[in-house]
Amino acid sequence: MADPNPLVLAERLLRALRDGAETGSVETRLADLDSAALADALGIDRERVAFWLNVHNASVQLLLLRDPRQYDRRFFARDQVPVANEWISLDDIVHGILRRSRWKYGLGYVPRPFVDPFERVHRVDRRDWRVHAALNRGTVDCPPVAVYEPDRIDEQLDAAAASYLRERVRYDPAHDRVRVPRRLLAHVGDLDGPPGLRETLRSHGVVPSDAEPSIRSLRSDRRLDLGRWANGWGDPDG
Repeated sequence: MADPNPLVLAERLLRALRDGAETGSVETRLADLDSAALADALGIDRERVAFWLNVHNASVQLLLLRDPRQYDRRFFARDQVPVANEWISLDDIVHGILRRSRWKYGLGYVPRPFVDPFERVHRVDRRDWRVHAALNRGTVDCPPVAVYEPDRIDEQLDAAAASYLRERVRYDPAHDRVRVPRRLLAHVGDLDGPPGLRETLRSHGVVPSDAEPSIRSLRSDRRLDLGRWANGWGDPDG
């Protein structure tokens, strides 16, 4: 029997996880996909973003539910996610594919020093900072897990970004200072630098429209928090 669309497989994996059902058969089918066929099936960015967001978020949940002791400094860098006959890391998905080959420690300005053929074939054409508001890395300060759909991805990412900023940004009007999630500062180049970040905060109403606040990092809460699903399943505003 022919495999369904890869997007369907990724959604099935998330649905099985949410429902506490068996996931092995779907994991195997994702692992056995042909890389060229996967690239053909995900021909535009909205399809790539939906697929790889779902695969990433599902993989984090799967790996840590099976063994939370894996959560250490190397967790995101290990090649432990099998997709299309490749073993890739969670960092490969985020920084290689979804951020179009940007170095994890380069603030969004520095390309990854080594880009393999799999990454070149499957990465997005354009970076979109809103994926940071959709990525669940398994901890308290992460957004909830939602299923992302290519036909609704722009609407969903808008909702995820609005919810993330509303819940995670702290503005101090007395000192005209704002604290934002560390991942936004760590990848501030994805938002066109500090001016772009300030404009994003203003446009989402989390700082006044005329504010030029200094920007600080919000303290991260890296305690594990698994199985937190978005309200309405497909609605990222959790």
